Amino acid sequence: MSGWLVWALVAALAGEAGQVVVVRPAGWADALQGWKAYRQGQGYQVLEVEPAASAEATRQRIADAVQPSTAELKAVVLMADTVSYAERDQPLPADRIPTFYVESKVVKDYGSEPWIATDFPFGDLDGDGVVEAAVGRIPASSRQVLEDYLRRVVAYPQTAFGEWQREIDIVAGVGDFGFMIDSVIEGVTRQLLTQDIPPAYRLSLTHTSPNSLYCPGPAAFRQSVVQRMNDGGLFWVYLGHGHVDSLDYFELDRRPRPILEGANLAMVAIPHGPPVAVMLACYLGAFDASRPCFAEQLLLKKDGPIAVVAASRVSMPYAMGVLGSELLRECFQLQTAEIGEILRSAKVRAAEDHLSPVAVTDEEQAMPRELLDGLAKALSPDSHSLDEERREHGYLFNLLGDPLIQLCHPEALTFELPEPVMAGSQLKLVGRSPFAGRLCAELAVSRSRVPDRVRELRNAKGATADGDLALARYEAANELRCARCEIDVEAGAFEIELPIAAACRGKYQVHLVVEGDRRWAVGSRAVQIAADREP
Repeated sequence: MSGWLVWALVAALAGEAGQVVVVRPAGWADALQGWKAYRQGQGYQVLEVEPAASAEATRQRIADAVQPSTAELKAVVLMADTVSYAERDQPLPADRIPTFYVESKVVKDYGSEPWIATDFPFGDLDGDGVVEAAVGRIPASSRQVLEDYLRRVVAYPQTAFGEWQREIDIVAGVGDFGFMIDSVIEGVTRQLLTQDIPPAYRLSLTHTSPNSLYCPGPAAFRQSVVQRMNDGGLFWVYLGHGHVDSLDYFELDRRPRPILEGANLAMVAIPHGPPVAVMLACYLGAFDASRPCFAEQLLLKKDGPIAVVAASRVSMPYAMGVLGSELLRECFQLQTAEIGEILRSAKVRAAEDHLSPVAVTDEEQAMPRELLDGLAKALSPDSHSLDEERREHGYLFNLLGDPLIQLCHPEALTFELPEPVMAGSQLKLVGRSPFAGRLCAELAVSRSRVPDRVRELRNAKGATADGDLALARYEAANELRCARCEIDVEAGAFEIELPIAAACRGKYQVHLVVEGDRRWAVGSRAVQIAADREP
């Protein structure tokens, strides 16, 4: 195809997917040309502006650039780092983009600064308080850093397709907020593990508490956290305390050590399947700090996560629990594709009063919100506003990375599950695949159960002191699969047999996953396995 025809085709497609406004320093245009051509090829109309001296003036430039007669504004992408809070009133350096500062009404009373650094208002072009467009910042300190990151974004959909899209890794710290508040955090974690994420996704949990089955032991803790991240996955989630440049601490040789800090990030090397990192903790996303925050350092590694969601100031368990629940809803129930839109919609939804008609009619979300609200009200002073806390966390949490990054959600895979299912049998599964590919069938212990191997290790002598035994227990607790087989299938009907061990009893899950050419489909069914009939 000739060059002029290619550009004509691009021009015809431009705007079909929506408008995107890029804010980038003067002289940095060349750094984003590959990314810009990629997005235009997807149908986006990409508009470029240079930053003004203030956030408000920069937002006005964005509004002026939007073409009212064409497609809607989908996203604002800020392609440079910002200045620190102390430098906000000084002349803006040529390689920086300002951010907004919103006065805190809640978190300032819990040890935070009185001003929250936030990019969220860049998506509210008419100033009515409703953010209509997704916002993301690529906190690059130079043209080269920006170009390197954008090259990773373009390559992300081309990453070799694999089971990494089913992996979700969770790292949980000890709350130390007191029994009741820690119970809220544990409840949110349990919901993550058992309810809100579809059963076909594989979860791993790494917990700092030495009494937890999911603690690999102090000597292996940091390496276990890094290895889970390096294995790749859809999401890498951190729940716990945070600091500007490090996660919380665990104890090793009677000394507190950070789970991860900037100096440890040389260990992070994700060869394929870079996850979106979601860090429900304080300060890890303080992108306006005088030094690069942990989220910035993690994002801009050449082989780190593809995007990071993190808070710029002190964050609180209740509002984080609500926001986390809404993020899960957007991703797994509504299957929203763009990571920026997932965060924007979750923030809007989280800020709503739980008694609004939308929340009440949504049966799957009503009970978790009511439970979180009830506990939060019991634990908060009478003067504390839960509504204000939720709204404030919309400003606190920012997306570092390209908001147009799309998650590849699975298609539905249907199959029949015969009953009864007997231990020691061959389970014959019959279904239909929407496309040709490699079909994997798995039998897994239900997330609500502890695998038998864990109970055996827990009862072993020295289980609380022996590091090797703690690591073995941790690995066993995170391995729910107990049978697996694979075959190639064509589009349409298929049959596959899955062996059921004679020792299997109780609640299990059957997962079927088919991987094709940049497509995948999943199906999952609960199954109760009974003892083999007597002859």
